[in-house]
Amino acid sequence: MSDSSEEADSNEAKRVRLGSSDDEEDMNEAKSASDSDDDAVIAVADSGDSVTSTTPPVPSCITATVVPDSSGASSNLASADLAQSSSQPQRPAYGPDHSFRRDPNKYHLLIGVTGSVATIKLVELVSDLFRQAPANRLIIRIVTTKAAKHFFDASQLELPVY
Repeated sequence: MSDSSEEADSNEAKRVRLGSSDDEEDMNEAKSASDSDDDAVIAVADSGDSVTSTTPPVPSCITATVVPDSSGASSNLASADLAQSSSQPQRPAYGPDHSFRRDPNKYHLLIGVTGSVATIKLVELVSDLFRQAPANRLIIRIVTTKAAKHFFDASQLELPVY
């Protein structure tokens, strides 16, 4: 199919209105509706029926700014900027010193416990890790939520629970 016939088909699809009608008045209404309403897209399916779809709304956090083209072209380019990018101050990233004091030549393991039923196995997991690790080379820290404390007894562990 050539480019000119594809353009003709797409132009004809824009002029078709929902429901088939041969009235010139309806065709003019459909053309003016498609010219005035940028959100509506009208296409013709293979069976001859027309289908209407709309484009999704632009998210509220994105704003478009029209930037004049310095090359002298007839069109303007739109650049999208995040509206919230400058509204919140950014904190610096954590450095290596923002952690627990580390002992050299030891394995450090941090376990986060959030309250699932698997927390019941925490005591067994910690004891197996200590049993399989080299002597005095493993440091484990456990951080829990309030809900997780219902599933195990922190006194069963010989470690501090945060």
